Amino acid sequence: MLVTVHEGRLLAFPEDGPGVFLMPKGEHTFTPVMTEEARVAFEVGNGPATALTFEQPGKAMRYVRVG
Repeated sequence: MLVTVHEGRLLAFPEDGPGVFLMPKGEHTFTPVMTEEARVAFEVGNGPATALTFEQPGKAMRYVRVG
């Protein structure tokens, strides 16, 4: 999953899918604009996020930061 900032908003590209803007729901938690049934939660330390978890009903996928 690639997450970037586009025009001041977070934009997520899940694997080979199209980009989806993320809406803030908490300090480190976001929901894709297209659905409230999914959630993206960032794991943050003293610097940039180290990982994120993408959750949908019945499944959760964790992605670790590379680079």
